[in-house]
Amino acid sequence: MPSILPINRLHRPSDYSRVLSTGNKMVSVSWVFITSPGTTDVTRVGIIASKKVGKAVSRNRAKRLLRALSREVLAKDERLKDLDVVLIARSHLLRRDYQLLVRELKYCVAKINQPLQEQKIKTASCHGPSHISHN
Repeated sequence: MPSILPINRLHRPSDYSRVLSTGNKMVSVSWVFITSPGTTDVTRVGIIASKKVGKAVSRNRAKRLLRALSREVLAKDERLKDLDVVLIARSHLLRRDYQLLVRELKYCVAKINQPLQEQKIKTASCHGPSHISHN
């Protein structure tokens, strides 16, 4: 098995709209993580980087970073099978260490997979490991 797994991507605007309107949302310092039941049997990922992230170079770097994180974390996680995921970049994404981002995304995946009864709300926060101080 290759170390870098390919990711299946969301392509149609209607898929993005469906996930954004009906999905479970987790808000982080670095991104907004939204999942919704998919229409296929694989995990599909969509990435959004608006002008709030910065100019074109910054937005493209944010999208490349989120694609790399998706390949490393989301493509390997069986808990996300049959889900469509949208990651919306936030401005702090580019100022954070890559390993911290990996831990933060793994934490978001673990939180989103808890039953909704445990979450109590449709929108939750996944700030867990990102606030660990490194003295």
